[in-house]
Amino acid sequence: MGTHMNLVCNAGPVIALAKIDKLDLLHKLGGESVSIPETVFHELLAKPGSETTRILHATRSFLEVKIYSCDPPTQISEATRSLDLGEREVIVLAASFQPVATALIDDAAGRRVARQLGLPVLGFAGILLAAKQLDLIEHVIPHLELARINGYWLSDELIETVRAIAKE
Repeated sequence: MGTHMNLVCNAGPVIALAKIDKLDLLHKLGGESVSIPETVFHELLAKPGSETTRILHATRSFLEVKIYSCDPPTQISEATRSLDLGEREVIVLAASFQPVATALIDDAAGRRVARQLGLPVLGFAGILLAAKQLDLIEHVIPHLELARINGYWLSDELIETVRAIAKE
């Protein structure tokens, strides 16, 4: 499939996908290039839940933990200063790819900064919409509702927006 994109993931979307047992969508969309910064890896394992085993399995197969050791360019370090460490590392790592990778972030502030820096951005819902577009899943809304039932916070507004985009 020639549709693979480089993905650098923050904790939220990975947790959401793990909660509904759909981490394989990341692999199908990102191919061999699905990365998480080391800080995000630690965040993912900080609160053990039913999804932890799925996340660990993914890190053994396709989800690559990357340690970003260089100093980011000044523009990026200044733009990301107010973000938490995980989001900052996602943006720095995504920007280091050639061509830049898609930053997978659900947090509004992180998404805004990534976009300001010219990075493509997707969130949990965006991954589901992309998967539907490629016929990897039939419907988006049931997956969002399942994530919500399993404790992942999603606003009613987001669900209604996605419902309109997905025509469900």
